[in-house]
Amino acid sequence: MASPGCLGPGLGDGDLRVFPAVAQTEHVTAAAGRLHLSQPTITRSLGRLEHQLGVQLFDRPGHRVRLNEFGRVLIRFAERIVGQLDAAEGELARLSDPHAGPVRVGFLPSLGTWLVPDLIRSFRDLEPGAQFVLRQATAENLADMLYQGDIDLTITSPKPRWTNPQTGMYSSTNGSAWPFLLIIASPTGAG
Repeated sequence: MASPGCLGPGLGDGDLRVFPAVAQTEHVTAAAGRLHLSQPTITRSLGRLEHQLGVQLFDRPGHRVRLNEFGRVLIRFAERIVGQLDAAEGELARLSDPHAGPVRVGFLPSLGTWLVPDLIRSFRDLEPGAQFVLRQATAENLADMLYQGDIDLTITSPKPRWTNPQTGMYSSTNGSAWPFLLIIASPTGAG
């Protein structure tokens, strides 16, 4: 075993995720069922964790396992760490879902009282999980914010001077209802 207190580079989150389940059930087979893993996988995971930490985490009377002093210290941290990992994975999944946003929208203040709320409401009818970060600015500042990657799209008028097919920016007019309106979206990584 490693000396106590040496985590080393091999401590995996999978081993740390197994530990609380075993501690809660006090039985390797029950933890295996809860985690949908085999009993030998759970046993190997606990062995790796104990080896990495350099201490035994459980007393093993009979077929049960009970946290010992070292295990009681680790469980306080392991549950928080696993909770934070779960939260981080959820946040990353949410951010990487193109249907869930957040979409950073820049727009002229004059459009913020009528058009932007209507557009967002209509979009959320199609994609209820979408989230938006809204920024108001002048047309010129909106162009700069889009080019610098501070916003994902802008709703502005008139057409900014710098819009050019070589910049990687996309633009379109919004049809005949608002011929003065221009929506420009920046592809990921442009700018």
